[in-house]
Amino acid sequence: MKLHPAIVPLCQDLADAGGRAYIVGGWVRDLHLGLPSQDVDFEVFGLDQDKILAVLQRHGRAHAVGKSFGVLKLRIGKEELDVALPFDGQAPNPSLTLEQAVQRRDLRCNALYYDPLSGETLDPTGGLADLQSKRLRAVSEQSLVQDPLRALRAVRFACTKQMELAPELLEQIRVTSLGELASERVLGELRKILLSVDPARGLTLLHDSGLGAQVFPRVDGLKAAERMSQVQPHLALLAEPSHQEVLLWGTWLLGLERPAQALARWGLHKIGGAPLKHWLPSLKQAQAPLSDTDLRRLADTLPVLLPLVLHHALLGEDPLPGLLRAQDLGVAEGPLPVLLGGAELGALGLQPGPAMGQILKALRESQWAGQVSTPQQAQAFADQWLQRHP
Repeated sequence: MKLHPAIVPLCQDLADAGGRAYIVGGWVRDLHLGLPSQDVDFEVFGLDQDKILAVLQRHGRAHAVGKSFGVLKLRIGKEELDVALPFDGQAPNPSLTLEQAVQRRDLRCNALYYDPLSGETLDPTGGLADLQSKRLRAVSEQSLVQDPLRALRAVRFACTKQMELAPELLEQIRVTSLGELASERVLGELRKILLSVDPARGLTLLHDSGLGAQVFPRVDGLKAAERMSQVQPHLALLAEPSHQEVLLWGTWLLGLERPAQALARWGLHKIGGAPLKHWLPSLKQAQAPLSDTDLRRLADTLPVLLPLVLHHALLGEDPLPGLLRAQDLGVAEGPLPVLLGGAELGALGLQPGPAMGQILKALRESQWAGQVSTPQQAQAFADQWLQRHP
């Protein structure tokens, strides 16, 4: 992977000032996996924060974003770099050695240090061997204790990098509690697992590690993983990425009495504007056969392509004929049109109130049943209803 041309001069200036700058973490890992990576994170040894900031400011716009953690940002053109001091667990400590600093990292494959000046990768924990064997191991027994979110991150890396959890790491994860973590941090990792190339494997790993039971205690993780493996080949039928994610959540939580309540625990209320409080319960109907009336009714709540894909995928069927059926019913792109509103009913002499609501509800139900499909039929329906309910 090519580095920004300003990085080597920056590292040279930091070295001339008495420090040593290494690229650390994901960029180095992905370099050795042959994968592209956008995030370039630095760790600078031997200089305090003020001296580092002075050097950075000669190369672009620089400022401290986490002084207590020794974190700085540098923008060079469109490139934004994270620059950090070694952290000893309590405060930034520029006097730490690389061997000491590496003990604060999570996984061995993320504990690789790349020297832009020499082009050398330093591997103090055996991370390169882990990459070669496709196995994830923690830097130490304290790695997950330092930050329990790392347990979820390990599952995410197993999915996104197609690696295995080493037996000792799996045991460390099984005794890790997520209870004290902020909900948004947990949710961020769960979403990345769901949106990985193999979410079914992600759910299996969450089940095997015991994390799934902590996140959603009433969900059978293995059954959810089986459902996911049936659904994920058909996700491309949904053009909207947010719809794909809603379907993934629905597949995971299918069968829960209150799926939206379970998600609310982690602060997930909407995805791309999709109101999960209403959408997920409606997806539960996909377990049963969906009549034409069901599809027309569901279209008032959510895109009917979601329950159709879910229903046919769980039956092992091709969802495409169901999608064509939705097109024939006129609900593939959204709900049925409103044929008659309050203004038209007011012109008939009906005042706003419960009676108007009743007739509009009855009219909508007739549309769902396919009995009314044109404005003229809607007008006739209203006339007849008013005659029956003077």
